[in-house]
Amino acid sequence: MTSWMSPLPAISSNLALAKAAGAGAIPLHVAWNAVESAGTGTCTPGAYTDPYSNMFAAFNGIFPAQNLKLSLTVNPMTTNVWTLPGDFSSADFAADSSLVATQNTIDIIACRFNKMLDFIFTRIPDIEIVALQIGNELDHTAQSTSSHFWANYWRFYANVATHARAIQGGLEQLNNTISDIIALTYYPMNGDFTVKDPTISSADIASLVSVYTDVSKPIHLQEVGYHTGSAYSSSSQSKQGHFIQDFFQTWDHYDTRIAFVSFLRLNDLSHSGAQILGNSYYAPGTAPPTLWNTWKLWA
Repeated sequence: MTSWMSPLPAISSNLALAKAAGAGAIPLHVAWNAVESAGTGTCTPGAYTDPYSNMFAAFNGIFPAQNLKLSLTVNPMTTNVWTLPGDFSSADFAADSSLVATQNTIDIIACRFNKMLDFIFTRIPDIEIVALQIGNELDHTAQSTSSHFWANYWRFYANVATHARAIQGGLEQLNNTISDIIALTYYPMNGDFTVKDPTISSADIASLVSVYTDVSKPIHLQEVGYHTGSAYSSSSQSKQGHFIQDFFQTWDHYDTRIAFVSFLRLNDLSHSGAQILGNSYYAPGTAPPTLWNTWKLWA
């Protein structure tokens, strides 16, 4: 995976390297509020922008030339970070799902999201989309423990899924009951961010496949990673290498179930990049000490 904030020649070069290594599709995560500004709390959109210096238009020129496809994730939320336009709130998804007012709000949010998707697809008409994910690692949002969250989210998601299929024929979408694929992330580590044994993937993936038994829905592993820090994570580049080798062998065994894998991240972050990424999840001084030390280590 390459950075969309790199100069375009670097993006083209990086994508060529990815293709030479066997990549057929590239994942892209986009925050909703990076594409649309705050509106007025209605279905009337805010202002749209092609983010990161016209990223979508640039990719539309590059991907077909490289014969690469796109796995697109558009996020109203990712992990514990909400990325809604400013006139909406994460609290909207935790409100009493039985109330008509709440249902109307969720429908308005879905309406706005659908219009924003329409805008995105006008910017990438020549790229083949292999899958669309709506949100990322939803179970880590604070609102996911609310008794109303999942009812509200599924109402939102069902609306968006119907619209996405209408505008992109054959599109595969995230999540388990309404959707066409199972999209997950996989980082074999303990709660203290130390890594597990690099040979764990065979047992983990066997367990995963045993849980998702519907063979009509392929599994997409949107993120697979094994970090290398030694001071706080008890890891190393050697362990990472063993993990990747073991994972590929495991994937060969389950290739009829696992249709897509993206490795994240095979480069070191800069100090500033690590700080930005860490701050997006926890403000300095508020993260669990081991977690914050891990971010510092990556820098």
